[in-house]
Formats: sequence, C-alpha cells, structure tokens
Amino acid sequence: MNRFFFTVVFTFLLIIIGISPLPSIPLVMLNYQINGLIAGYIATFIAGTITSSIYFYFANYYIRIILKKHFKKKYKLLRKYSSLISKMSYIEFILLLLSGIIPNSLISLSSGLAKMKFKKFLICYLIVGIPQQFIYLIAASQINALNNVFSKIGMNNINSFVFSLSIVTLLAFVMIYLSRY
Repeated sequence: MNRFFFTVVFTFLLIIIGISPLPSIPLVMLNYQINGLIAGYIATFIAGTITSSIYFYFANYYIRIILKKHFKKKYKLLRKYSSLISKMSYIEFILLLLSGIIPNSLISLSSGLAKMKFKKFLICYLIVGIPQQFIYLIAASQINALNNVFSKIGMNNINSFVFSLSIVTLLAFVMIYLSRY
C-alpha cells in the first residue's frame, strides 16, 4: 500500500476521533510514525481543520436551536455574551487559540454559538494550526532530543516550555481583551 492511501485513511480516522470524546493524540503520534513527518503533518493539519469546522457549524446551527427551544434562560445569556466572542479582533482570537488553556474544540463550539464569521474563524485557526501541528511533528520525531535540550537550559522537559508558552499567550490575550473595555 502506498503512503497516499495511509494518509487519507489517517485523515478520516483523525476526523472521526476528533469529533468524538476520545483523545486523538495517540492516533496523531501513530499517524506520524506510519506516514512519516510530511504526510503525517498534512493528515493531522487537514483533519484538525475539518474537525474544528464541524464543531463550529454544529454549534452554529444545531446547538443554538436546542438552546432556543429548551433552555430559554441559557439562550438569553448566550445572546448577551456572544457578541464578546464574535467581536474579538484577529490577534485576540489567535492568542486565545494559541494559549492552549481552553481546548480548541470548546473554542470552535463557542465561536459557532457566538455566530463569529466563519472566514475569521478559519483564518485564525489556520494561522494557529500551522505551528500547533508543527509542535506535534517535533514531539513525534524528537521528543528525547528536545528533553535533553530543555534540561540543559534549566527546564525539566518540553512540557514546562509548552505550559510557559500557554500561560504567556493566555495573559497576552487577557491583557489585550481587557484593554478594550
């Protein structure tokens, strides 16, 4: 079997696992191991983008209707606060996605519920998705080498670096967002 076939298969598997409550990281790592770095990167990136788009549209069309019909008070709160999310600037939304504190699946659902423009959502997701998938790529190929580098500069492992980066981007998002008000 050729690499293209496995890339397509893993893309579909990652989409299915991505929209389910199951963790997708083990499948992402297996994807890189079987498909190699470039094909694995492409499959993971495409699957992540499609999965986030599915979350966005599902929330935009179906969850909103369910809330409106069955949870009227929650729907009123949603309408009240959805403008906060939909009016985020590109940089604010990118920083929120980059922070990693809130899972992208929840951000995708919230963006759909808030009726954010899909074009804005997709552009920001693609900008963030490229480095995020690159981190998976590095982790899949060089985890031991990276841990050695981070231990030499005083960090115990790559997790402390990723956590620090997440905190910094979250703080930047909060500061920029609050400075508007």
